[in-house]
Amino acid sequence: MITTVDLAYAYGQLMLAKETARQCNSSVVEGKATGTHQCQTGFHGLTDIPAEFPQARDRTLGKQPGVFEFEDHVLIASKEPPEEHQNPVRKTLKRMDQEEMASKLEKCTFESYFSKTERAW
Repeated sequence: MITTVDLAYAYGQLMLAKETARQCNSSVVEGKATGTHQCQTGFHGLTDIPAEFPQARDRTLGKQPGVFEFEDHVLIASKEPPEEHQNPVRKTLKRMDQEEMASKLEKCTFESYFSKTERAW
């Protein structure tokens, strides 16, 4: 059994440290949002984010057996029947919920069987 979870807004889920946020400003020059805005969360292009995101993801998901992480994907694999496969899936989703990590439900697959030649994502 394989379940895949796709994390939404990958880098955008990381809150920046106050010192980092203080240095990350963007300017908008048109419309109602005109002004300088301070970034509170990570974004693509921020130098440290590619190194910080995997560490944050590892802290959240820990070293759970059968749980593998790759970029913004989480793979939960087991040889168990569907009823028992639900336990690590629920544990992983609960942990993600506790840490306020969002996922894209439409890109997730639950309790799938894959042949040796198929890819999970």
